[in-house]
Amino acid sequence: MKKYTILFIFICYACGVQAQDLVPIPTKTKSVYSNWVMDLSLQFANKQLETENESEIAVRTIMFTNFTNFTHFNFSNNFGLLSGIGLRNIGIRARYENIEDVVYKRTVRRVYTLNASLAAKLGSFSKHCFVYGGGEYDLAFHFRQRLKTKTNSQIKQGEWFSNATDRFLPSVFIGVQLPKGLNLKCSYYFNDFFNKNYKGKIENFPTYEQSQMINIAVSFQFRNNLFKLMQNLDVKPKAVEM
Repeated sequence: MKKYTILFIFICYACGVQAQDLVPIPTKTKSVYSNWVMDLSLQFANKQLETENESEIAVRTIMFTNFTNFTHFNFSNNFGLLSGIGLRNIGIRARYENIEDVVYKRTVRRVYTLNASLAAKLGSFSKHCFVYGGGEYDLAFHFRQRLKTKTNSQIKQGEWFSNATDRFLPSVFIGVQLPKGLNLKCSYYFNDFFNKNYKGKIENFPTYEQSQMINIAVSFQFRNNLFKLMQNLDVKPKAVEM
């Protein structure tokens, strides 16, 4: 966990310095612009196993594999829409899971998804501060699981377009954009992460009665080619937000 903390502090510092140098975005009555975001995700799940062999759900920390391109539609300085499309890595991490009388020190099961989202936002865009909320869909295209024993030996398995999870994972989210560039977002997934009826090549798939996920994402805004293009065109807007 220490390495993630150090990496995150470094990214926060780098992104914070860069955010101060971003070319501002116009605060005209109407404006459209986009930006790229890479976030740090903390993933939780409430769970209930069919058997009495309860495992411990641990927080799963994800960095570097969550990328989103957001497009902002500002209808005024206080109201707008926010749409996004990106690549995400979501899943559940557990400890001391008992599978066929073998207790695994750690298990990680995740899917790589294509993500699309749409939200409304309210606030003061010129002050880089607003709240937003909306819905999103994830299209799962690759499932991975890693089981680690007490002796640190590992079992790794993967399956493209697997039925181990639902193909489409709907969720709702709320978030807040703070003036210094920090963005906090919380997503709640409607459906269970695991497909209880799964039968495929992924062996020893556990049967969870309940496995709904909560994802908390922390991110900073990044400069992209759009800002550079605006500089070249000598556009002189007034504010930036994410």
